[in-house]
Amino acid sequence: MSTPLFNAKKPCSRSYYVCIRRGMFSCVLMTVFCIVGCSSERDIQTYIREVKLRHPVPIKPLPKDLLKNSKVYPNVDGMRNPFKPVEHQSHRDSSRRNKHQLESFPLDSLEFVGTIVLNQIKWALIKMPSGIIARAKTGDYLGTHHGELSHIETRSVEIVERIKISGNWETKAVVLHLSS
Repeated sequence: MSTPLFNAKKPCSRSYYVCIRRGMFSCVLMTVFCIVGCSSERDIQTYIREVKLRHPVPIKPLPKDLLKNSKVYPNVDGMRNPFKPVEHQSHRDSSRRNKHQLESFPLDSLEFVGTIVLNQIKWALIKMPSGIIARAKTGDYLGTHHGELSHIETRSVEIVERIKISGNWETKAVVLHLSS
């Protein structure tokens, strides 16, 4: 005698029915999502076709008197036009050059202590706040405000600083005299 797979006399456990219901619910839910997903793509394609078939509406031209009332603003007090890109005024691209050790200190902390000529190049001897003496030639940078050593004399050196004031670069000549 074979045993039946389903015994009508013996009730199944409640968790068994809950699992079957959840499985059926999941299958129905996934089927609905698949159908809805496919139909929404067809709806979008139909809408795109309808829009492409529409005739474009011409745009009305601007009224002629609109341009008559336009105002040209003069360049008052050297103010820049806010609708044009800013033109950068820079001294030199400082990111492309090696910084001199004397650029780490403000000019008022540096002392000019003498000159020296090596290989027909005149060097200024500059004393840093730490007491170390460094040499600099014409064209080298000193100080924190992009100061360029422009002229070396026996008793003084001239440095041209470029300071940014109100967005504009302004030059200022600074002279360091020989310290005693």
